[in-house]
Amino acid sequence: MFTTDIISGIRARAARDAALVLEHAGRDEIDPSLLDRVRACAAALEVAAAAPVRAGLGGGFKTGKSVLMGYLLGDAGLLPVADQAATGAIIEVHPVVGQVAATLPSPTATVRYFDRATVEQYRDELVKTLRAEAAPFGLSGPDGDSWPQLSAWCQTVLWPRPELRPRVLELIDLRDAVCGLPQLADGPSIEVPWQLARKHLLMIGESSGPRTGPPGWTPPPPVPAPRFLEPATLAAGRRLVERVRITVTVPQRCWPLEGRSTEQLVLCDTPGRGASPARVRDELLLRRLMSELDAFVVVMDPAHPDAAVVGELQREFAAASGHARAITVVNKFDQYPASAPELEAGLGVISEAAIRQVPSLSGLAAAWATATGVDEQAGHDVVFASAVTAWALEGADTPPPVPVPADSSLAQWRQAKARRARVWGALGDRAERRGIAGPLADYGDDGGMGRLRELLTGHVARVGLTRKLERMRQLRAELDEALLPAKVALRLWYESRRDDAEADRDALRAEVIRPARLELLATLERCDVDVFRRDFRLDNGLTAQEEVTRRALRHIGAWPVWTRLWDTVKDRQVWPNPRSHPMVGDELRGDFALARAAAEQDGRAVADLVVDLWLTRRRQEIGDRVKQFKAAIDPVRDRFGSEFDVHRRQLARAVQVQWLKAQLVEAGDPADSADAASRHPRDPFPLRREYRLAWHPESGALPADLHQVNIARLQHALSAAVVRAGLDAWAARLRVLTAELRDALEQLDREWCPPAEWTRFVLAAHPPVLRDAMPDEAPADFGDFEKDEEII
Repeated sequence: MFTTDIISGIRARAARDAALVLEHAGRDEIDPSLLDRVRACAAALEVAAAAPVRAGLGGGFKTGKSVLMGYLLGDAGLLPVADQAATGAIIEVHPVVGQVAATLPSPTATVRYFDRATVEQYRDELVKTLRAEAAPFGLSGPDGDSWPQLSAWCQTVLWPRPELRPRVLELIDLRDAVCGLPQLADGPSIEVPWQLARKHLLMIGESSGPRTGPPGWTPPPPVPAPRFLEPATLAAGRRLVERVRITVTVPQRCWPLEGRSTEQLVLCDTPGRGASPARVRDELLLRRLMSELDAFVVVMDPAHPDAAVVGELQREFAAASGHARAITVVNKFDQYPASAPELEAGLGVISEAAIRQVPSLSGLAAAWATATGVDEQAGHDVVFASAVTAWALEGADTPPPVPVPADSSLAQWRQAKARRARVWGALGDRAERRGIAGPLADYGDDGGMGRLRELLTGHVARVGLTRKLERMRQLRAELDEALLPAKVALRLWYESRRDDAEADRDALRAEVIRPARLELLATLERCDVDVFRRDFRLDNGLTAQEEVTRRALRHIGAWPVWTRLWDTVKDRQVWPNPRSHPMVGDELRGDFALARAAAEQDGRAVADLVVDLWLTRRRQEIGDRVKQFKAAIDPVRDRFGSEFDVHRRQLARAVQVQWLKAQLVEAGDPADSADAASRHPRDPFPLRREYRLAWHPESGALPADLHQVNIARLQHALSAAVVRAGLDAWAARLRVLTAELRDALEQLDREWCPPAEWTRFVLAAHPPVLRDAMPDEAPADFGDFEKDEEII
């Protein structure tokens, strides 16, 4: 069973069990705190079931994460990119499959800001970082942690040192956002037009120009609420943005996972590590996000492989998620300035190690070493990718937001990218896709996008869905714990409402309906198992195989030929010349055919005997059930209309086996099929046509003794062939008979009435009459709280 199916089953059963308590007629008798606990547990489990799996993209500054993520969703320009700016918030993209021709973002985005505790944590980490950076210069710390005190510290102590100004500006920007927009911290999420958020909230570092002077040292006054959605106000509050959520409708072909368009997914773009405008804030955002992710993609630039950043992100994700490795994407691979003509021109197979040893590809080898670390097996999770190359190879109309070289047209640039990708792919194919050659070959197919989707799908299924299932099982256990006292309270309520016929109804359920169902399942489980067991014995004490063998051997011992052959021994009529012995092959063939046919008939007869005997013994086992059935049903038989004929027939068949014998009779004699199944394509006669009784004199042995041995061997060979034919016919016949039994029992099992129908049957047998009932008051059914009640 798939993990998604198990999750759906847990979700449905939990909702049903919670509803049995929360919607029960006696819920007012339950302690309200118990109901609140059940309601909270059910809601938590529902939230966990509906929660999407999350995959994030992270990496160094300007490694192309936003373009790569956009291309995965069918639009490389979906998220904003700029040369002088970096992603400044967690961008949470919720893709959904829809009937659209191209990827379409929703018109509004949801913006969530830091709460007050996170703002204080951000401020404290900034101050701590500034203290550490100021220590080498012998600078003192602030007098306190209020904004006026911090502003004075920055102005008088830190600003004179140019090395500290980037971090000072980050702290002052945070101050301006907190003081100017105090309603954001701890406030609700807000809806912002997507294009407005895209331009003014998602990028940090983009402005009209670099700062040439000091910032304002006085905290700004609060911004009036009517100006809250003005572009300048949104830009001023960017430091407080935790994440921006946008729903994107994508065509089926652009779903980022393979074959899982029904699975809820969230893709998260993260600020690049090392982006100086807000480094402390970006680190804080990434740490908070890591624990939420089920899969993580580390994106790196092949021309500038930063091993420290890649290693840090791999370790942080492993610590937060418990997963061994993240996916590593060597992105913008089309910009890798490498040429290896000595490898490109060759035609033979090369090793993947040879690729890494070519001097002109030393940069590629360095990028591979950074992506894999010290573990060569990690190469399975490495992708060489490029949105530009994927666009060039797949033939999409709109190019990614990457500038075209001035000396080339768009068409020429596209052809050059596609041609270069095919060269890399051919190189990987020549190395048989091993090690580094695998990602290279996949890059030549589609720019690495297919490999990335495959790996992302595997990580999501292996980690995300498994974690989700574990979480739901934990919540289900908490719900069961909360339901237990609530069920006890409902049982007490129900006991106070019991009517005079309740005991009879309970007895009918417990002593007839449920046992009948269990006996049906037991018969179904054993019908094609018991008869094949080695310890199943007939009334004569023999197993079925022994009985078939005994009967088959009777047909061989009476052949006339044996008397003649043994007389040759008795009369000493043995000769050293084998040619002088009579040729007995053809003489035995007729007797063998008759014995074999008789053995097959005996095998089928024994199979019939076995099944009949098993049904007889099964009837004896469940004989008491028949008595219980009659004792419970006969006194109330006149209360059942024709609508309950199905119920009574099902109960009767569940505790009887005579109807199964009738099924076998109606099915006809499957002897023809058994013969066909046991018939071998070659001649079953085990001797050659010219067979003569073998005799070869040996030193130290009397010829007569050797002749006796040869006669015994001949008997054994013929007996074994006849017995084998009988056993084959027995097994074939038994398989047909047990299949007929199983089909009949499975049909009865499939047609078994649902619990609601059995409730109607029980109420018809013993209609409820409430004690001390009010006028027109009718009893409410208690409902199904016992798991074993589901059996009926």
